[in-house]
Amino acid sequence: MFADFLDSSRIFAIPKLKLPFLILVFFTYLLSVFGQEPSKPVEDSPCKATRLASGQGNFESASRLIKQCLESGSKADVLARAENLLLGAEIEFYLENDRQAADYAALAENQYTSLAEENQRALWLFSVKLKKVQAALKAEKGEYQPAISLYKQGLAILASPNALVQKDGGEPHRLKADLLSGVSLIQLKTGLYSDAIANLESALAELTDSQNDNYSRGGILNEFGHLLNEQRSHRQAIGYLEKSAEIWQQKKDWFNFAMTQQNLAVAFRGIGDYKQAQSYFERVRDLAVKNKFVELDTMSLQGLASLEQVRGEYKKAVEILQKALSQTTASVRRAEILWRLSSNQNLTGESIPARAN
Repeated sequence: MFADFLDSSRIFAIPKLKLPFLILVFFTYLLSVFGQEPSKPVEDSPCKATRLASGQGNFESASRLIKQCLESGSKADVLARAENLLLGAEIEFYLENDRQAADYAALAENQYTSLAEENQRALWLFSVKLKKVQAALKAEKGEYQPAISLYKQGLAILASPNALVQKDGGEPHRLKADLLSGVSLIQLKTGLYSDAIANLESALAELTDSQNDNYSRGGILNEFGHLLNEQRSHRQAIGYLEKSAEIWQQKKDWFNFAMTQQNLAVAFRGIGDYKQAQSYFERVRDLAVKNKFVELDTMSLQGLASLEQVRGEYKKAVEILQKALSQTTASVRRAEILWRLSSNQNLTGESIPARAN
């Protein structure tokens, strides 16, 4: 009974469904190893610090820093400000602060539309990335048709014969894969399984064996596995997630590797293999502690607590959840942990005060 109940909850998985997958995995890579800097170098240290924190998976720090970045940056540099606002939208979306993410995205769009038409055409790449984030926000609200429309607008730009688009190397292919995977994940979410698989295969077909494309491939595979977990297709999810994990391990990208391990733990828990799930959750915790991935550490603790609950060890679950609560400041995650604490305390038959700080 408890296994079924836990599977229906998303609180021990990777934070909510990030449909275009860039927020969870791909954009983390962009901001770290090869750092997609704004078109014009950003001199303000808060902006550089924001990118560094994002690339290291410290999104709560990045959330604080992006505010300083936007306050300190020159408002006259429209493009740099637009790109920083878009980065802010990505960070807040990852942290499940969708309203703030939408505000940043709207401001980024305002900056973009304030440019002359010829400048807008030259910035087609920014336009596609913005549509991708806007689509993710729509999808998160369950507005699937508007989300699909935004993805298709992005795909139409990429299909343009515009010389600027055609000469830009591999990134348009990665963006196309990104957009197709977003469409695919919505289709899977809405039960269009054959269409979803076809678009996923098309997305993967856009990618080569280059280092950059391998990161995109790892991201698509991980996010697809995550959504299959949400659909309770755990055995199918494991295959995608193992392929994703192999890519991250080869690249020594420990943040994305740990995220994939977290999804694998959820998948094995879903099929009732609690020993394997325990091993994966512990691996995530080891990586998170070693690399100071605070939110991933919290998530791994939530996963370990879920296994104690399945075993009927409610007091142990409470102890683990109290530790998780003490180290996160994310409001949504704290609410989830407090709810789970209350549930386990009720099952113990006695009152165990939760440490709120």
